Amino acid sequence: MALTLINGNKPRHPVAFAFDVDGVLIKGKTALPGAKETIELVQELGIPFIFLTNGGVQTEAEHVKNLAAHLGLASLHQDQLVQSHKCRHLLQCSSDTQEYSPVPPRNGDASLPNHGLQQDEQPGSYFSNSDFEWATDQCQPRFAQGAFREALKGIWRHATGGKAELKYSVVGKPTETTYAYAKKVIFEMALRLRADDCADIPPSCPSMEIGTVYMVGDNPENE
Repeated sequence: MALTLINGNKPRHPVAFAFDVDGVLIKGKTALPGAKETIELVQELGIPFIFLTNGGVQTEAEHVKNLAAHLGLASLHQDQLVQSHKCRHLLQCSSDTQEYSPVPPRNGDASLPNHGLQQDEQPGSYFSNSDFEWATDQCQPRFAQGAFREALKGIWRHATGGKAELKYSVVGKPTETTYAYAKKVIFEMALRLRADDCADIPPSCPSMEIGTVYMVGDNPENE
């Protein structure tokens, strides 16, 4: 697809990109071949892009700073990073402090769905990463949050005698909720780029609507 240029060097954004990080741009702390050049190219062309990752050990600011250093880039903006645990955007979470009974009275009630377990408005279980494992700079991949979830399900099954299913919610790639939020972030970025271009060439700035958003990852099941 040809890019229509405006103002000499910036396209109208018929496309945008969402890049996974681990195993796509870097492995451990080492940049993968072509990663730096790819990001520099989309920056030069003014194409909207974000980093979409299930990793979330660091804050967005720390993560972006380290990613820029690993790739050898001058700078990246934390608004370009979407981490899977952005609870305030993806889940109906409350910051209110509530008290919960350590042993809800409905637990084990066979007349209720799921034998009464996880009832009585008890706090839900949320996972921000569905990956079972992820690539590092070691020879073997590391277990990710998905492995912990499967282990917890086994513990739950044993503790309940197989009478109840562990109920939980998952966000992060490849859930629709996360992709919808990532698309929102990309479109907002495109609007900012449009505003920057229009400041240079008012008032006839062309439309910069995005036609296709491409996810670039290393796992066909997730991207």
